[in-house]
Amino acid sequence: MPKMKIETLKNNRITAPLLRHFGQSPQVEAVDVVQVGEAPAASEPATPVAPSAPSAPPSAAHLLARSFMPDHPPITSGAGAERCPFLNGAGDRATQTATAAAGGPAAQAVQHVEPTHIGLLGLRVRDEQGNNMSPRHIPEYITRLHELHGDVIWVDHSPAGPLIFTSRPADIKQMLQNTDSGDKTADKTNLHYHGNGFMVGDDDNVLWGSGQNWETSHTIIKPFMDGRAMNNDPTAANVHAILQEHVQGLKDEVHASGGEKQIELRDMLQNTTLDVALQTLCGVKLPKDQLDKAHDAFRHVAEWTLNETINRTPVSLAKLMGPLPAGKALRHSYHTLYQLADAITAFHRDPAAYAKSAMAKEWSFTQSPAAMHAGGKDSGPDIIDALLTGKKEDGQPFDDPKIRHEVLTLLFAGHETTTAQIGWALTEYARDPAAYQQLQADADAQHIDEHPKFNQVSRKDSMARLTMEETLRKYPSVYLLARKATQDVEMGPDNAKVHVPKGAHVILSLAATGRDSSWEVTDAEGKVHTPNDFFPTRVAERKRENRATQEAGGERAERANNYPFGAGKRVCLGIHLARMEYQMMLEQFARTFDIKPDLTPMPAPKSEIAQHPEDGGRITIRERAAE
Repeated sequence: MPKMKIETLKNNRITAPLLRHFGQSPQVEAVDVVQVGEAPAASEPATPVAPSAPSAPPSAAHLLARSFMPDHPPITSGAGAERCPFLNGAGDRATQTATAAAGGPAAQAVQHVEPTHIGLLGLRVRDEQGNNMSPRHIPEYITRLHELHGDVIWVDHSPAGPLIFTSRPADIKQMLQNTDSGDKTADKTNLHYHGNGFMVGDDDNVLWGSGQNWETSHTIIKPFMDGRAMNNDPTAANVHAILQEHVQGLKDEVHASGGEKQIELRDMLQNTTLDVALQTLCGVKLPKDQLDKAHDAFRHVAEWTLNETINRTPVSLAKLMGPLPAGKALRHSYHTLYQLADAITAFHRDPAAYAKSAMAKEWSFTQSPAAMHAGGKDSGPDIIDALLTGKKEDGQPFDDPKIRHEVLTLLFAGHETTTAQIGWALTEYARDPAAYQQLQADADAQHIDEHPKFNQVSRKDSMARLTMEETLRKYPSVYLLARKATQDVEMGPDNAKVHVPKGAHVILSLAATGRDSSWEVTDAEGKVHTPNDFFPTRVAERKRENRATQEAGGERAERANNYPFGAGKRVCLGIHLARMEYQMMLEQFARTFDIKPDLTPMPAPKSEIAQHPEDGGRITIRERAAE
C-alpha cells in the first residue's frame, strides 16, 4: 500500500515569513507514515528514545511547529521535547465492521507512528494518488482520514494527552448532549474556536462559552430565537420581505446585463443573509453601501479564521504581521466590525443621541420592523435590549466587551453558515439541470401570499426543505466540533465502547459522518445514489425504502444523522431562522432565475468558519423564461 506524505507547517504562507524573521529557513519536511494494517519493515525497528544530556534550546522552527498543538504545556529541551507521537489508526471501516460483526471489540488503535515536530492542524497530506490535501480543505482531509483508518482514530497527543477523531453518530450525540447538560462529562475546548476568539472572545459569548458564563448568555438570548419567537406569521412575512428585496435587486442586475449574468454566490448570499441577521437579530437596517462595507469586513475575517486558529499564540496575526499589508488589512477589518457592534449598542441605548454622534456618519441605522421579540410578540425589547440589561452571575451588568462579543457572535453565526448552505445547493443545482427544474416546479406549485404565513414557507416535504437536508449532510457548515473529556468516560454504543481518558480532546467529524455508507440509497427506478452524490430527495427516498422494508417484514433501518445543528441543550440557537431563511431563499431564487448548466467538476470545499466552494460558487443565471 502506498504511503502518505505529511509535510510540516514550515512552508505555510503565514509561518514562512515568521520563520524568516527568526532566522529560520522555511522548508518542507516529509515523513513516511505507515498505513494502518501495514507492518513496519523488519529492518526499521522502533528505537526507544534514550535519556540524553541536556541539549541546546529548541529552535524557533521547533517552537513554532509545536505551538500548534492545543493546550500544550511549555516545551523544554531534551528528549521529551523531541517526542511528538502522531497517528494511531483504528483500522479501515471494512475491518471495523467485520470485527464488530464477529462480536469483537470496536476497532481500537493498533499501530503507533511517531514522526517528530508535527502539529496536527499544520499537516499537509497527500493521498494515495499524490493529490495534495491541504488544511484549507479540512472536511475532505478529515473524511479521507476516516476512510483510511475507520470511524475512530486515536492521535497520541503527548504531552497534552490523546486526541480522538470520531465519525460515529452515537459518539457525536453523546459528547454534545453531555456538554453543559446531562452528566457533564464533556466541555468545550479552544482547539477549534481559538481563531474566532480574537474577534468574539474565547469564552465570552453564547456560541463558544461554557459553564455558568454560557448559561447566563443562553438564558438571555434563547427566548428571542426559539420556536415561539421564530416560527410564526409575522416573522415569516418579515424575512420574506427582506429576501424579496435582495432577489429583486439581483433580478434588476441580470436584466441590465442583457438577461444573463455570472455571479459569485458567496458574495451575493453573504450580503443578503447579513441583512437578515442585522434586521431580525439586531433590529437595525443599513443602507446598501454600509451593508457592503460590513459584509466585506466579515468575509475578510472569515477568510483568515483558519490561519488564526493555526496560530496558537495568544496574539492575533493582525498584530503579529505588524506593518505587513496583510496585517494592516486584517486590523482594519477587525476595527470595522468592532465599530459596527459598538454602534449597534449605542443606537439601542439612545437612538436620538446616536443620531447626533460621530458614529452615525459611519453607520446610519434605521430601526427595522423585523426585529425579533421574545415569545413571538409584535413589540417589546429585542435581543440587544436584553443584552444591555443583562447581568453576569455575580449580579454585575454586562460590560461593553461582553456585549460587543455577543453582537458579533450573533451576526457571524447568523449569516456565515446559511450563506454556505444555500451556496452549495445552487452550485450543485448548476450541475444537475433536471433536479433544478424539479425544484422550480415544486416552488411554482406553492401558493405564497404577498405577506406569507409561516405554514406557506415551511413545508417539510418541499423540494427546498429536502435540498437543505442534503446539503447539511454533504457540506455541513460546522464540519467538526471539539470537546474535552472532564473525566474518564466510555464513549459510543454498548457493543462498541471506546475509552476516553480524562483530558482527551475528542474531535467530532461531522463532515465524515455525512459521507458514511449508511447514507446510500436506491431510488424508485433502481438507481443507487452514494453518499458522495448530490441527491436532493435522499431523505424522502430513505423513508420510502424503510416503508418498503417494513411492509416486507424487515427491520427499519436506523436513521442516519450527522447532527449539523448540534444536539442537547447546546443545539444551535439559530436553527429555526436558518431553516426558514434557507427554504424561502431557495424557493424565491428558483421562481425568479434559470441556471445555465455547468459541466465542470464541483469546486473543492474551502475551510473557514464554514466550508464554502473554493471559487465562491460561481454560476451563470438567466432571467426566467415566461411560461
